[in-house]
Amino acid sequence: FKAFRAMGPGRNPGRCAQEPRQPVTSGISLRQLLGWIDGPVEERWVPYDLLKANCQHFAADLQSFLLDPVAPEHHSENPLLAAPLNWKEERASAMASVARNPKVLKYLPDRLRRNREVVLQAVSNDGNALKYVPEQLRADPEVAMAALRQNGYVLPYVHASIRQRRDVVMAAVAQNGYILCHTVERHREDRDIVLAAVRADAHALRYVSAGLRYDPEVMMAASFQNPLAVFRSAMC
Repeated sequence: FKAFRAMGPGRNPGRCAQEPRQPVTSGISLRQLLGWIDGPVEERWVPYDLLKANCQHFAADLQSFLLDPVAPEHHSENPLLAAPLNWKEERASAMASVARNPKVLKYLPDRLRRNREVVLQAVSNDGNALKYVPEQLRADPEVAMAALRQNGYVLPYVHASIRQRRDVVMAAVAQNGYILCHTVERHREDRDIVLAAVRADAHALRYVSAGLRYDPEVMMAASFQNPLAVFRSAMC
């Protein structure tokens, strides 16, 4: 954990300060901890942001949970609990619900989560909903593309059978260039894909193949997006 960042690049372990161990007196179980990570943390997850969502923010949330695991803010709210008894039988109601809050898809019964129209409605509004989609539909190119156009960061949740298709990767990097780090080498050598990635996020330059990293057109596109990222990439 010290040697690598969340997205894979290495870092200097010598610059990491380890805090002393602290006893946890709340009596929390491992099941509770995993339930918190798979529930509220996962549902409220946002891409890394240096100022708004970094490891210090997560550490503070974790500390708060460990000290008081029963606090309301540490629990998911299942939106189906307050639904009428016949709600689950109504596809139209499911469509309306995922349109308002795509994460509702997580709580739908399997037969509704396998409904292609319901899934498309959810992922078109929030690509992160793709993680709640059954495997068969995550292999559906239309579903995958709808999710990626909204949030390229969900490329790892696209089914492996189509994840590295050129059109799929292009849709992902055009929305979030940094996701180039989750692509295979042939895409990092593809000029069109690389240009789309650095135009969306110049930090993607660090994942570009050596043959294109210092290409004038690529460098120019990245410089227009974020000159500082180009400088940092050159220093690596």
